[in-house]
Amino acid sequence: MTSKLTLSEVSFAYGRNQPALKSISFKSDQEFIGILGPNGSGKTTLLRLLAGITQPTSGEIRYLDKPLKTRQDRSDYQKHVGYLPQNPYWPGETTVKTFLTYFAALRDVPKTSQTERVTQVLSQTNCLNLITRPLKSLSGGEQKRIFLAQSLLTNPEILILDEPTVALDPQQRIAFRDLIKTHANGKTIFWSTHIVEDLRYLADRILIIQNGQIIWHNTTQELINLGQKAENLNPDASDLERGFLHVIESNHPHAPQR
Repeated sequence: MTSKLTLSEVSFAYGRNQPALKSISFKSDQEFIGILGPNGSGKTTLLRLLAGITQPTSGEIRYLDKPLKTRQDRSDYQKHVGYLPQNPYWPGETTVKTFLTYFAALRDVPKTSQTERVTQVLSQTNCLNLITRPLKSLSGGEQKRIFLAQSLLTNPEILILDEPTVALDPQQRIAFRDLIKTHANGKTIFWSTHIVEDLRYLADRILIIQNGQIIWHNTTQELINLGQKAENLNPDASDLERGFLHVIESNHPHAPQR
């Protein structure tokens, strides 16, 4: 069976002496994949490649077995992708309705359907009551939900989330996780985070990246199991956090890839 997304020996560099990713290879289907790694490890670069925003320096990304080689290939692919960047920004005076209607038009939602689609995604993200509010008047949690609504406008097959719960309080984090759960069925979701525990409740598999390379690629449960065996590593950390720390500190060779 053809995988939805396939990365083969993908590398990316910002300059001759600035490699960000090195020989990244994995496949994904309808599943939730968590991405962990220290600051500067290449997580955001990987997500931008997965979102079709940037092109690999070398290697190949395939969507439904079609290589994404040209700008047009990536543009066609992006119709199937929703992307929530780490620090989204939009002028604060813009109302929620204007913001989402603009992106609906940008994403080729038919003009006659734009109002209906905006209403639908606001309802899906529990934000319908915010439709007339300017973005600058929203709380951090409300803004996150509005930007998530933007990423859902085309009902994407692939959803890419970069540090989506950063700066949210515990109650907002839990609410956001629950919201993502309701949209996970049938989608491929990539969630990059520094908050390891968020992935316990969501991710089927976890990739750990260090120095631009995958050093762990296995199920969430396997990382929990690894942490349970490393009780002396950090007794105050959860088993999932200890598993992550163990991989990072030992530079664990990654598991065989599916």
